[in-house]
Amino acid sequence: MALARRAQLWVLLSAMVLLLPCCAARPMKPSRQCMQFDAWRFTPPARVASAAFGAQDRLTICATDERLYALDTRSGAMIWSASIPPRADGLVVTLDSVIVWNGQWGVRCFTVGGKKSWARADLRPTSILSPVPDRLWIATNKDVLLLDGKSGITLKSFPAQLKRACLLAESLGAVYFCTENDQLRKCDGKTGRMQWVAKLEYSLSSQGASVLDGKLIATNLREPGLVGGPGRLLCLDASSGAVLWKGEWLEGVEWHSSSNLLFVESWSADSLESGHFISSLYDLGGSRLPSFSKGVVTGRNNVLVSDEEAVYYLSGDFHLYAYSLRTRTLLWERMPPHSEELIASPGSIALPANSDFIYCFTPYYVSVFDKTSGKLVCDWDSGGYTGEAVVGSKDVILVPSWNNLVVVHLSSP
Repeated sequence: MALARRAQLWVLLSAMVLLLPCCAARPMKPSRQCMQFDAWRFTPPARVASAAFGAQDRLTICATDERLYALDTRSGAMIWSASIPPRADGLVVTLDSVIVWNGQWGVRCFTVGGKKSWARADLRPTSILSPVPDRLWIATNKDVLLLDGKSGITLKSFPAQLKRACLLAESLGAVYFCTENDQLRKCDGKTGRMQWVAKLEYSLSSQGASVLDGKLIATNLREPGLVGGPGRLLCLDASSGAVLWKGEWLEGVEWHSSSNLLFVESWSADSLESGHFISSLYDLGGSRLPSFSKGVVTGRNNVLVSDEEAVYYLSGDFHLYAYSLRTRTLLWERMPPHSEELIASPGSIALPANSDFIYCFTPYYVSVFDKTSGKLVCDWDSGGYTGEAVVGSKDVILVPSWNNLVVVHLSSP
């Protein structure tokens, strides 16, 4: 009889476990003791497609189960959830709104409290920027639009003569975009007033640009629209549109920026066939600094971060380098744990402001290194294939995985 009751109790407890919410946040368990770190994992019913930090210490994620989730970044507790159409292409979070969009069903806007604010089914966006509060800039296949962020009403339109318009960058309340192959425009982000138009010798890549220390860095293409083909770096004065310098033409070029540095990956037909690229470090004056790493082409993002003392770079073969900006020498080189098994997959790194640690994200693992010595502080299994890391504030880092979301905290940066 006692055995029968125990069996009944076991069945009841098992059923209760199965009925627990699948979206609960739970603490992570590091594979090594790491007492100064606190982390949790949020697991929605479907894969995390995109995520972004917003105001009020909140994190918004867009999952493939056709829902938005707003979480408290400290505890992982869900604040609200809202239904959205399938296959969202992008997520933009501003101070007072959450915007999701898709090239088929348009744009949906929610308040930070989760209530639907407005929708535009007539738009077919390819990218969205929000350079100032209450304003959205949207690129479509036929124009660039300035919208009122609170109502969704179109305030200004710039017709495109391209197959699709291209929003490149935003900085200090201004937006930079192309509506013609050889013209770059700068507009006031709030009013849409044109500040300058630069006539270019060659077209710009639609892969984006960066504004660093008053300079706009972009990529010239020999053939319009041929991303990954022959290209070169181009630097313009962000205040006037004047060309400051041009890089040399390369068979292919991609670049990443951090602070006032550019890490450039270039290749030729021969090097691409062998799976290797040429890596170079440039300052904003166009001067080439000593190269310090080689790897394989993997299409990575967030592989270069820097502070006032050093540049930190994760190569394609998962070697982590620290390079001194003062002495122009290599400080240390490390290979994150477990990475020898994952050579063919991308990774990323992050450096929170005022932190003594570098976070290295390789598929399935998160590793933390002391940025001065390169010593491994701790590492743990992230529970799924890790995507691109996002730094939310000086002590919060987001790591999206295939089917979960990891948030890492620094208790004493």
